Amino acid sequence: MKKEIMNWNHPLLLLSLILLGASIDSTKADIVWPEYNQQCRDDAGPPYLDDSPNEKYHDGSAAYPVLAQNGECAEPMKEACSSRPDPKTAYLEG
Repeated sequence: MKKEIMNWNHPLLLLSLILLGASIDSTKADIVWPEYNQQCRDDAGPPYLDDSPNEKYHDGSAAYPVLAQNGECAEPMKEACSSRPDPKTAYLEG
């Protein structure tokens, strides 16, 4: 059995060598990554900074809710529709 494992054509040995080589190679990097996740803070400033106090982000957008034929919110959205000022807000914000 030992003689089989030392054979360079043995599939398990080849797979082990490939995985070892890949793990060693993946530790090298050609760029320096930041120590933290930047997300959008560096570019866009704090979230919601440009929001107006009495307006939603989607006011004036072309988005619209697809309502049931009777004009009411669809069954999965009824709870959200009852707690929001209008169907569009309910559909977009949940």
